[in-house]
Amino acid sequence: MGEIFRLKNKIQNYAWGSRSILGRMRGVPVPTDKPEAEVWVGAHPAAPSVATVDGSEQQLDELVAQQPGRFLRPDRNSDWFPFLFKILAIDAPLSIQVHPTDEQAAAGFEAEQARGVPLDAPHRNYKDRYSKPETVIALTNMRVLTGVRPAEQLKNLARAFNASWLADRAHLAPKELLTAIIRMPEPEAAQAVDQLAATAHKLAQTRRKAAPSVLDAIELVNLVAHKYPGDRGLLVAFVMNLVHLAPGDSAFTPDGQVHAYVSGTAIELMNPSDNVMRAGLTPNILTLKN
Repeated sequence: MGEIFRLKNKIQNYAWGSRSILGRMRGVPVPTDKPEAEVWVGAHPAAPSVATVDGSEQQLDELVAQQPGRFLRPDRNSDWFPFLFKILAIDAPLSIQVHPTDEQAAAGFEAEQARGVPLDAPHRNYKDRYSKPETVIALTNMRVLTGVRPAEQLKNLARAFNASWLADRAHLAPKELLTAIIRMPEPEAAQAVDQLAATAHKLAQTRRKAAPSVLDAIELVNLVAHKYPGDRGLLVAFVMNLVHLAPGDSAFTPDGQVHAYVSGTAIELMNPSDNVMRAGLTPNILTLKN
């Protein structure tokens, strides 16, 4: 028979988090001292839940390691806790990111272990051996960037925003387009970011005349340019599909899919992994080569 345990779950204070949403959920005074981005529920060693078991408290990862037969299914394939559950409170767009496959994660983890890169090093890419497919379920209205827009949409946006940098590359396949944008020379990328932000600000004044996809792009560019001024990740965000989720809607992100959450409150279920490759919209170290 299964058992039920009380958990204390850790909050991650990432810069994009809200100072009110998770605080209100917990019934504490808001605004909180730090932004609160995620609640982690699970046994990942980066932020394991603390369980009350047999009258005492202990980290869930330690309990699973000591008594896998008690805390995991009998038909399991490994003794690793099988999932990570999160509550997300998004006050600013998350970094543009992609997660590795199982094979890439295992190889990358072992390579960084062999090089002696500490698990908590800011430049470490692989915190564990696992892929990270994700399913998000919106609790409020939510905006998600995922994948790359079709070529025809890219051409339309290039015309609407007078974005020559995109017009010259809109015919490329999605992976080639993202690679070309990420590897743009710094002077060209900086000029493109400034031009895109200025054009979006100008178009916002006459937005009633614009097509829906252009209106979405105007709003996105203005938001990102305000939150991350000068960040070349704006160019990547501009070419991605912007998906609107209503409360209760869900979206699945497989391994290898470029994505970013833009706004909203949600719950998320994923493999028990913290492996993230970043390509912009973040103060963290970028992993452009990966």
